Amino acid sequence: MTVLSRTIRPLVLSVALIAPGAALVYTALHAPTVVTTTQRRDPVYAGMVGQWQGTVEERDDCDSTKRVTRATRVRVSAAPERDGLEMHVVTKDRADRVVTDTDHLQLNNDLTTAKFGGMGDTDMQVYDVRVADSLVKNSPLQFVMQREGIDAELWPETIRETVTIAPGEIRIVQERKNFGGAFEFRREYRLRRVG
Repeated sequence: MTVLSRTIRPLVLSVALIAPGAALVYTALHAPTVVTTTQRRDPVYAGMVGQWQGTVEERDDCDSTKRVTRATRVRVSAAPERDGLEMHVVTKDRADRVVTDTDHLQLNNDLTTAKFGGMGDTDMQVYDVRVADSLVKNSPLQFVMQREGIDAELWPETIRETVTIAPGEIRIVQERKNFGGAFEFRREYRLRRVG
């Protein structure tokens, strides 16, 4: 909803309460002209909103050569007040306890940068976005978010997240590269739309 429509709507409602017939005339004669522009990020947001379930596969904390797969549910909803999406993730940990997490994703209009992080984070991580050709062709949508950072041992690292959105499914692959090394698998979400 635009700022203009947020301003006009209460005015139309107040006129409707005073004189319902006048409200129809006012709306017809003075309806705001809303200019809608399509942003490059719009298909990504539209493709992600909904209810999802599937699996998350992660590297085993005890043995990096092994992977652990767990069931997961994700609800993605629009967060217009933060100009992005909220992602509510429910899964289980190693001890079979239910774990919930809420993250926020904000893409700029032309899909060149992204901010991603937990709802309580004061500073969300900033990513460069690299768009695959398939995003332009619209089947499937795919983009790569990448950022540079520092690992726990204070070495430079690169975090890469590849997001693929196809009709009815989402795949997110998270990888990490230590200084001088190659990208290594960290986590993969495979989700199917359920609502």
